[in-house]
Amino acid sequence: MEACCPATPRSHHDDVPLAVNEQDRAMLEESTAFQILRHHLAQHCVYEYCDAHRASGITHGETWTLNRDVLHALLVPIVELFNKANSLAECGTCSYRPEDREFAYTGEARGAFLWLQCFLADEADWCVTKGCPACVVSHALDTEFTIRLSFAACLLSDMHDGSDSGRLALPSFITFVEPLRCALTNDPFWGPGSFDHLERKASTLRHGILALMEQCSDLETLVASPTTPQYDDSTCPTASCHSPSYKRYAGAPVKRSRFAKRQIKLMEEEEQWVQKMLSACSKMLAANSAVGIPRRMVTGHELEGPRGRTRKRSLTTP
Repeated sequence: MEACCPATPRSHHDDVPLAVNEQDRAMLEESTAFQILRHHLAQHCVYEYCDAHRASGITHGETWTLNRDVLHALLVPIVELFNKANSLAECGTCSYRPEDREFAYTGEARGAFLWLQCFLADEADWCVTKGCPACVVSHALDTEFTIRLSFAACLLSDMHDGSDSGRLALPSFITFVEPLRCALTNDPFWGPGSFDHLERKASTLRHGILALMEQCSDLETLVASPTTPQYDDSTCPTASCHSPSYKRYAGAPVKRSRFAKRQIKLMEEEEQWVQKMLSACSKMLAANSAVGIPRRMVTGHELEGPRGRTRKRSLTTP
């Protein structure tokens, strides 16, 4: 099957950007879990090379495919983590609005959740390696965001190890940091010195994803707990369910856990902050109306721009 490529091929599309040395190749061949993954991708994720790459001549077809499979092993676990975090956040916030789900997390975890939410909205196909294998691999170096996630995924892969539990686990891909460094150094756009700058951002994203994993575990325990207070939907309007001050439960009152108290405190602080922001906006709009400045329409998380076009929140939204 042939699918649209996630990005335009790079100028040097006959060269594989991420070189795999013989030692790493042998390590991948010895990994039972990785070989099972490769077999699955070969059977169910078959994509033809795009016209541009076929025209240039595919001289390293097996290497392109191997690089694609490594990217799949790196990125898909992060996609699955975000999907889980998103579902838990929807339950934890009692809201179906995507822009409300960030409030289920705090600190670095919230930053990582927002970053992944914006990134996956634009790069969902690339994160599951959909499309021409050569385009998928080349796209890893196309933007700062794809490089940051690829690098962070390499760092995170050094943590999972199923040897203690006896389960099959993918190998660590930490050794692929060096090929990534070489690819950036030799790339005509990025060049020498770019890796150090991107390394700091990737490390920050890694810490945020680790914090998100930890808070997901806590939130999952809270959501699944049978002692979690349940709201009475028959007597509780939808809007009041989101208020931390709402205290009418369907059953007998129970003692809140420390985590629940912490979440309620954070929600109260968030509500106070929103009230202050709304008050400040109201005063500003009133002042603008007094001097004749037209108001700009704001609906949800979209802004109405020139010619009525809407602009959604993204990684580049100021």
